[in-house]
Amino acid sequence: MKILPVNSTYNSLKANKIKNNNKIQKSNSSLNSFSTTKVPLASMWNMANISFGDKKSESDLVAEKLLKQQAHKRTYFHWITAPEIREYARKLGDKAPEVVAQGLLIQDENGGTPLHYIKAPEIREYSNILGDNASETFEKGLKIQNKYGNTPLHHAEVPEIREFSNALDNNEAFAKILNIKNNDGYNAFEYASKAEMSEFAKAVDDDEAFCRILSN
Repeated sequence: MKILPVNSTYNSLKANKIKNNNKIQKSNSSLNSFSTTKVPLASMWNMANISFGDKKSESDLVAEKLLKQQAHKRTYFHWITAPEIREYARKLGDKAPEVVAQGLLIQDENGGTPLHYIKAPEIREYSNILGDNASETFEKGLKIQNKYGNTPLHHAEVPEIREFSNALDNNEAFAKILNIKNNDGYNAFEYASKAEMSEFAKAVDDDEAFCRILSN
């Protein structure tokens, strides 16, 4: 076995100790540098916004779903039933009247709004949701003509005529809409069955206005 001189052994141990101390100091320096690094408050706020700032509420997501035009440019409003309307209105909360008012006026590829296809129970639900805005919204919607020139009244049967009249709550406006002619030159009254004619007469409830419709 090789025997090192005492001085050589001491110097070798001292050199190793100095080398190890240098490594420890470098390591501590790196840790101190990391722990004292400051992150600006604005950067932290931006990082938080990435995770939480763009999150949409349930009512926003429901509104987007209902108003999105899909096949044949139709929306959910073109086919949903009364129970579904109530459920969606619950999810929309305070936004329900605004979303319904917008949805009822959207036209599909044939120019038809949901009011061109609607049934009486759905008219009642929408009217309840719209509240004080029901008359204004239905007046706008009933004036819209599809690509054949037909208004929703051209397609309405007795129950729908009755509900449209109740929702509109304006005999004069109803009479004017009833007199709108389609592309063939016919108004809704001229397309009506005897039962529908009788319901139209009740809705107008004005002999003079009704005579004008008959004379055109």
